[in-house]
Amino acid sequence: MNSRNFILSCFASLAVLSGSPAMAETRPTLQGLQDQINTLNAQLAKADPACADNGNRYVDCNNGTVTDTVTGLIWLKQADCLGMMDYASSNTMAANLKSGQCGLTDHSKAGDWRLPTVDEWRATLSVGPDCRNPAFTNAAGTGCFVYGQQFTGVQSDQYWSSSAKIDAPDYAWIVDTHFNEETSMMLTGLSSILSYPKTQPHWAWPVRGVPNAEPDNSLTVIRSQVSQGISLASAAKASVDEYYQNLRLAPRDNTDAGYISSSNDYVSQVNIVNGRVDITYSNNANAAIRGKVLSLTPYVSSYNVTWRCGNASASGGDLLGTGTSGPVAVYLATLIDNQYLPSNCRP
Repeated sequence: MNSRNFILSCFASLAVLSGSPAMAETRPTLQGLQDQINTLNAQLAKADPACADNGNRYVDCNNGTVTDTVTGLIWLKQADCLGMMDYASSNTMAANLKSGQCGLTDHSKAGDWRLPTVDEWRATLSVGPDCRNPAFTNAAGTGCFVYGQQFTGVQSDQYWSSSAKIDAPDYAWIVDTHFNEETSMMLTGLSSILSYPKTQPHWAWPVRGVPNAEPDNSLTVIRSQVSQGISLASAAKASVDEYYQNLRLAPRDNTDAGYISSSNDYVSQVNIVNGRVDITYSNNANAAIRGKVLSLTPYVSSYNVTWRCGNASASGGDLLGTGTSGPVAVYLATLIDNQYLPSNCRP
């Protein structure tokens, strides 16, 4: 006997017993029984599953949700429904979302929805420099985002992930959807995946479902980890530049440059070696880059310092320190495969 029939049987027995004088004062009405049955049925109902078609990455399920057939995630179609709020409120609002809210008719219940993890966000951003504002693909997954095609209310702005920062638990990761990570690094020198205090307001866009298993060597994930290292090295580059502008020399090390080595989830250290900035990826990084070094080599022309990343061609000018009484930077190619490097770090 399934659970629904069992419940109906119990109610039928209760109805028979209610005919006795002892039960007269507590006899439930037929409408009351029906209301209880409806409530229990709603509690037993499962949220609608993911949907698919033969032509698109993002498929409108016509119940207020959109399925991403690449990641397996089910997204709320109305992307701006929950609005902007702090980290804790965003997670709470997502967890309490249910059918009947935000255009949903998917039978979902409170507890079905959540915020995406930072890695799920990375897998959602478009690949390549052309798609931006926002950096998503179109419904087919073959071009850039088209407003109104698969979602409504999408913002070119910053969205919360559910992922807190490991070394600073009062911070959490957000994604800036203006650019994907590679384009953001090229244009601003910073990643589009950033950490912010949990008290700040950002957009909340919930998902539900378990994502498809993503291979450990996912190109998107590895490139993201490499980009985070380059972003982390920005302070070291600034220290080298300032030292040179003041003394017209290359700093020998972190101490000379007044720089304190940095680290994050995927980078064990960032160090200055005769003006060159070396990024060492940690044991938490993907196996493809774990323990490897990506170097940023400084060149100088007309007293302006430029940087050669990884395996890129020389940027022109002389290696920093050339012709001085101090140390001279030495170019160091990286053993990280070119496919994992941003385009400005490749040959």
